[in-house]
Amino acid sequence: MKHFVYSLLAVILLIHTSCHSTKNVSSTEAADANTIATSDIRVSASKLDSALSSMSIELDSFVITAEPIAITPCPDSASTRSAVIAYRYHIKANSATVKGERKAVSRATGDTLQQDSLASKHQHSSARSEVSDKTSVYKPPDLTWIIIIFIVIAIIAFLILWKTRK
Repeated sequence: MKHFVYSLLAVILLIHTSCHSTKNVSSTEAADANTIATSDIRVSASKLDSALSSMSIELDSFVITAEPIAITPCPDSASTRSAVIAYRYHIKANSATVKGERKAVSRATGDTLQQDSLASKHQHSSARSEVSDKTSVYKPPDLTWIIIIFIVIAIIAFLILWKTRK
């Protein structure tokens, strides 16, 4: 019976203090967003204004007479000039025709071009890496569990010894 208790104690200690494993998890996430906006505006305008006016007169039996006139200088002036001869014109015409013509041209041209462009690119990447490490090195257990295990083993051993003595 003694050997059973010692064997049980050794098995419990070996199971509890055997190898342990660790696991490291690494996770990486990346998100990229690129946006490009372009805008083109073109405005062109042209304007042409033109005005043309003409007038013509047609006359039938057109007569011009010139009448000479002598202009004398003022008597008060101390001038030694003699009289000046000038002409008075008389114009006579029959059946006159007046023609008038006017032209006005106005042109306007407008050209407008507007372009908008929007390009967007979204990219999402995710990477996950898991590393598992199993180690056979002794790792001391929690002290409270050791005390509880010893108490349980002691009670079991005491009960076994008490039953075998009866």
